[in-house]
Amino acid sequence: MRKMSIVSGLVIILGVTFSSNASESPKIVSWSNTGTGDAKTAFQVKPGKKITFAVKAQGAEKYRWEADTEVRKGALKPIRWYRRHHLNDAEWREFKVQKEGRGDSFTWTVPGKGIWKIRVEVANNAYEKRTSELIASCAKYWKKDAKDEWSGWMRDALVPSVARKEWIVSTSVVEVKPGESIQKATNSLPLEGGIVRLLPGTHVVKETIVIKRNNLAVVGDRSAIVKHEVPKADLYKGVGCFNVPRGGPYHNITFKGFTTASTYTHSHCRIFLADEVVNFTVEDVHNKSYASSLAFIASNQSNPRYSRNIYYRDNTSAHRAGLAVMFAENVHWINNTMRHSGIDINRNLTHVFVYGNDVKGGSLNIRAHGARYAHIYNNTLADARDAGIGNDGLSYSIIENNVMTGARRAGGIWENPQFPLVGNIYRNNLICACANGVYTRHYKRHTKSLLTGATNPIIVNNTIYNCSGDGIRMTSPYIKLDIRNNIIANNGGYGINYVETKKPTVIKNNNIWKNAKGNYNNTSAGVGDIYVAPLFADPSKGDFHLKSKTGRWDPKTKKWVKDNVQSPCIDAGDPKADFSKEPTPNGGRVNIGAYGNTKKASKSAVQEK
Repeated sequence: MRKMSIVSGLVIILGVTFSSNASESPKIVSWSNTGTGDAKTAFQVKPGKKITFAVKAQGAEKYRWEADTEVRKGALKPIRWYRRHHLNDAEWREFKVQKEGRGDSFTWTVPGKGIWKIRVEVANNAYEKRTSELIASCAKYWKKDAKDEWSGWMRDALVPSVARKEWIVSTSVVEVKPGESIQKATNSLPLEGGIVRLLPGTHVVKETIVIKRNNLAVVGDRSAIVKHEVPKADLYKGVGCFNVPRGGPYHNITFKGFTTASTYTHSHCRIFLADEVVNFTVEDVHNKSYASSLAFIASNQSNPRYSRNIYYRDNTSAHRAGLAVMFAENVHWINNTMRHSGIDINRNLTHVFVYGNDVKGGSLNIRAHGARYAHIYNNTLADARDAGIGNDGLSYSIIENNVMTGARRAGGIWENPQFPLVGNIYRNNLICACANGVYTRHYKRHTKSLLTGATNPIIVNNTIYNCSGDGIRMTSPYIKLDIRNNIIANNGGYGINYVETKKPTVIKNNNIWKNAKGNYNNTSAGVGDIYVAPLFADPSKGDFHLKSKTGRWDPKTKKWVKDNVQSPCIDAGDPKADFSKEPTPNGGRVNIGAYGNTKKASKSAVQEK
């Protein structure tokens, strides 16, 4: 019962779906356009017509208006650390800034025939500072081999949904009533593209809707339901409801706003299936189907094609349908709510951004199977059968500010390399009530490849609490851990269990306390480790901020409060570690635990000299 209360408390108190950024970012509360005179966000326009888009936002200091009017051409390059394959040239559109500054409205002239996206992003100085800090922090680890575009991609991914509004406009709009053919509607659009609007009601799809065209948006609201019907004999053949096949690559394709359902209750079907696409978006789709994937960017692994600019944003999935991508660059999983399914960072990806998702159930909340330069940030991950994050294929990646609870078999973090995984850092995560906090093993059939390099993740400034097994359990001789500034407390096994691992693993300046079988097994105490009650604010309700006489952040009241005791974990971290993000007084030294070197770190007892 105690662990269940902690899990639920974490979801309520520490639910981190952009908790830090959303509190700093402004919020768009209403919007309008002169094209329709109301709040519609997808509508028909005429060439040459002037349209004014406007928003009202709370706390906004800056407005950035953009339109996807810039045409880019070139070859989609494969990720160079895998073998090369033949690639087709591609053409796609990118957003170009139209207006930037104080203006809460923007007037745009329809340039001709076609389809366009107009969007506004609102910001203030506090939000922009935080975003810049995150980008600079990633740059420290991504300076080798990372592309120039990545900072722009990351900045775009960090914009919270409440601070962004987008309109889709086109000179061609086709409305589809229930019973009419969505396929015929998409085929009927002119070459320059357009909008297919699904009207309210149930649209039964018995044959795959094949999309071999560019510049298409299929939109609807929640009352428009696309129901996928598949013959029993085909349920396990990977049939898609919407399929964008290879052959383009096809570009600028969006699915937005409607509900998806199915006549089947178990399958290997996919609602959105694509191979070799550019600018592919699935947004605000409410999935009630029993497909195995809500969306899957797939490719033939023996002869793959690469995709670019994949966006999964603000979707909900009630059943087992996950969101997966392979063979792609610049991939976004942003603010999705998923139940009994997960996020699949499948393979051969680069520059991946996984932000603000709420994932519960499934085998792995996040499957990290193959990518470089991933940033996994501010996600709430709960009740996985195996692990919150199962990493068998990430390198040069940063996993931070996530809450992981209830993973039943492996643990909150599962490092399971099939080849050397280099340059990963896990920091400022909360891992509670899991089988283990961090669990390492390796693919048994890949031991030769593991000898070619070092798998050396950094485990720094995390809080690992109340797991049924070990805080950190190491069972692979091929993995070297760097364990610093963590709180590892109240676990059912050992604090750090050194079953078998690659030496020398670094253990330094952790607080290891009250672990049932002992603080260490098969290893000696780390330099600077302490063994005292951490004095959390209220762990039974999921508040793991450290008590402080000078100031502790209270996530309920969103204010600084003072306690009558001082946590020994304050100013107890590695003396050489960065503490610059901690508020003053900070003692000139980093705190131990998940809030160390963050702006919500508890304050030191006295002002530093």
